[in-house]
Amino acid sequence: MSVEYITGRKVSLRKANPEDADLLCKWYADGRVMIHVGFPDGLHGDIDELRQRLAVIDKGNSLFIILDEYGNPIGECNFNNLNKESCDIGIKICEIAYQGKGYGQDALTIFVKHLFTTYGLERICLNTLLENHRAQNLYLKTGFKIVKTNYDCWIDPTGTSRSSVEMVLTKNDADFVK
Repeated sequence: MSVEYITGRKVSLRKANPEDADLLCKWYADGRVMIHVGFPDGLHGDIDELRQRLAVIDKGNSLFIILDEYGNPIGECNFNNLNKESCDIGIKICEIAYQGKGYGQDALTIFVKHLFTTYGLERICLNTLLENHRAQNLYLKTGFKIVKTNYDCWIDPTGTSRSSVEMVLTKNDADFVK
């Protein structure tokens, strides 16, 4: 089976596979990575369960590994709730040394372009923590617009009340897709 790559200026994306489960679980367990999505102590999932999930092809949900210019895995992006008009996405640069250096912007740009062109979507949606200004600035720079703020919408595992920002990118606002 050949691996398909989606290539940008600094990064490439490839679909995650069962062999990526160990690395993904390592990233998810790292509180320095997961604090930005509301899990300051990380998430500690079952590697075998993740491996099985990655083995199943599901057109409505998919996980991609972000690779640097040398092919090293540095993060992940995903989509879910795919329907004929939209989907929800998430993206993380999980290797701390790569954060803030343009890898996330390149990954986000090629990822949403891939989703718009492959699935003919009208819009892409995401949620981010209200305090995650770095992510919001990246999304705004890419063309996303804030559509709603949800105050005190969930309690994280430490008991802290969290608020989130819903953002949307429409096909018409994504100049780089045209």
